[in-house]
Amino acid sequence: MYLPSFVKQFLELIKDYDPPAVSAAAAVCSLVVSTAAAFFAFRAYRKQSGQLNLAQKHDLRWQSSKIAAWIAEDDGCGTSRIGTTTVNHFVDHGLWYINASDLPVYQVHLLVDNQESARWIRYKCVTVYERLMPTEEPQCLPLDARKVFPRSVELAKQLHDEMPVEIHEKVAKDPLLGGGLTSEQRNQHNKAWAALQASMEEELRYLMKTGVLDFRDSEGNRWRRHLDGHLETVRLSSPRIVSG
Repeated sequence: MYLPSFVKQFLELIKDYDPPAVSAAAAVCSLVVSTAAAFFAFRAYRKQSGQLNLAQKHDLRWQSSKIAAWIAEDDGCGTSRIGTTTVNHFVDHGLWYINASDLPVYQVHLLVDNQESARWIRYKCVTVYERLMPTEEPQCLPLDARKVFPRSVELAKQLHDEMPVEIHEKVAKDPLLGGGLTSEQRNQHNKAWAALQASMEEELRYLMKTGVLDFRDSEGNRWRRHLDGHLETVRLSSPRIVSG
């Protein structure tokens, strides 16, 4: 058995002492050596265990780590309007994503932080996609505008109801230019349009700040890729989701 040099020196010093003393000293030395061996064995185990956990974690993330998503102006992938004939605005942003793996991911949900009173439900689902196919370049998908901009939809209805009937009639005849509107009517119409635009921009900023892409990888593991780049696995104790 390997003995450290200081133990060998100690044994040399006590070899001429009485047997009982030698036996006691030898027992102490044996205990020290055994303790030291156990300590270094434990350190080696922890190191190997950490390396194994890291390898398993890396293997588990082999696909999810290649999924990225963000909100940006779309390229016509699903441009739509929200509002009414008189008060409306384009939805000119979409969900951009990259799936750099070789397989699709499934059951994809775009989530946003829940602002309702039931805080035990952390997220609200605002758009559902069946799958995200592998891509070589960023791809754009449309947003479910009525769920992404719920307050703006309600605001558009309110602004519409506040408009005089005469404005509705004139805009209906000329939706693009609003031909025939007086200066006062045009100012009222422009203010309503600007209010709707500001509301949509506020809701869009909130989505970009708190949005999460929830998906299932090809091996059945669920993940959440936050729009700020953070990736986390979904466990049974993860915050609940409510449909938008």
